[in-house]
Amino acid sequence: MILNGKIKLKGVHLPIIKEIYEPILEELEEYGISFFEQKLDKAVLYDVIV
Repeated sequence: MILNGKIKLKGVHLPIIKEIYEPILEELEEYGISFFEQKLDKAVLYDVIV
């Protein structure tokens, strides 16, 4: 993506910058991989039976 010019930042960056993560997410969607965020009212705990 850097070589193709989709990401123009130079140096070392975390992928929390919109200019970095948006093109990556868009390309992943082309391969059928998508993400969504959902907020829950309460934390959900699971019972583990050993």
